[in-house]
Amino acid sequence: MGVFFRKKSEEEIKQEQPETNAEKKAKRLEELKKEIQGKAKGGQAKVAKVMREFKKGKLHSGDKKGPVVKNPKQAIAIALSEAGMSKPQKKKDGGMIRFKKQYQMHNGKF
Repeated sequence: MGVFFRKKSEEEIKQEQPETNAEKKAKRLEELKKEIQGKAKGGQAKVAKVMREFKKGKLHSGDKKGPVVKNPKQAIAIALSEAGMSKPQKKKDGGMIRFKKQYQMHNGKF
């Protein structure tokens, strides 16, 4: 008996083909947008505007004279910052203050 192969549909053929870089980029951008939407309730319009700029290649770091942003994570950071939703940076315990206290205690000035 012979082996019969059924004809593959267009969807099956498309799934077998590797994704192009443009498709991978678009897919990753959609994932990042969904990630942002979870964080962006109040300033959603601002975040959307900044991400559109990034997608068009017109988002600059800093002012218009700065270089164009190419990293999607950097674009997210800029979007959240401009919308006022970025996480406040925690102060590191220690640093010069701690060093000065240890220095003063060691030299008997404290």
